[in-house]
Amino acid sequence: MIMHDWRLNQEISSDIDARPWDVQVKEATTTSYRIEATCPDGTERQLWLEIQDGNLVVHAYDPEHEEPVNLRISRTDISVDTEREGQAPRGTDEKRFAAMQEFVGQMAAMSLPEEETTGDVDAFIAELDEERLFGEYHTFMDMVRSAREIET
Repeated sequence: MIMHDWRLNQEISSDIDARPWDVQVKEATTTSYRIEATCPDGTERQLWLEIQDGNLVVHAYDPEHEEPVNLRISRTDISVDTEREGQAPRGTDEKRFAAMQEFVGQMAAMSLPEEETTGDVDAFIAELDEERLFGEYHTFMDMVRSAREIET
């Protein structure tokens, strides 16, 4: 199938290549569809369409990245995510994304009891003094506040 930019009938920017794209359904199974589009410059873009965990999911691949950007369509919501290293999908609230990364870093920096003792973890926890528990509680409350700030 050959596809053209739908804006060809309107004035479009001179930097847009108006040549047609070759678009093909490369795979169609009971579990997914894979569509490849070959651009006029010879690069490819791919879409994978599947049902995953009760959602309609579109995985979008470009020639620059191994990991896709995913559009997840549920019964009540649409979300976008990616596992590309350090990259928030465009359209994502950059401030919120940075706050979430900071929050995850804060959580990951906390130590676990099994990292603090080579002995019995349950005995270690039982012997924690009141001052340490009070400090840990305050740290936990700070993290709850941070999470709520991100959520709003």
